[in-house]
Amino acid sequence: MSFWYVVIVGIVFFSVLIIRLRSRWYMGCGFALLGAILLGGIAFGAGWYYLSHHPAPRPKHDMDWSGAATAIAWLLIVPALSALVGLVLGIRFAYFLVGTLPDESPSKPDSDWPLPPQRH
Repeated sequence: MSFWYVVIVGIVFFSVLIIRLRSRWYMGCGFALLGAILLGGIAFGAGWYYLSHHPAPRPKHDMDWSGAATAIAWLLIVPALSALVGLVLGIRFAYFLVGTLPDESPSKPDSDWPLPPQRH
């Protein structure tokens, strides 16, 4: 098994553990991490596929950098932008999900967490 498979599986496992805490902040972090990993990985894979299966343009002269610019765009810029979009979508999904879940702490099911006790 490759080192990067272990790293990705570890990050996904850690994200799922964070999401299980059911706090808005933890869920936002977990889903943002998962969104960045998924969209960044998909964009990197698409760029790798494009560069390996698309024929390179013929150079016009000796110092033609069009091939390097294409590789930088597909392997660095597009995955970085996709990871940022994944972060934002993960955070928005966590806020949507927290709005649909009941307000309770997983460690204190009978408390009125996150609000302080009401005194009448």
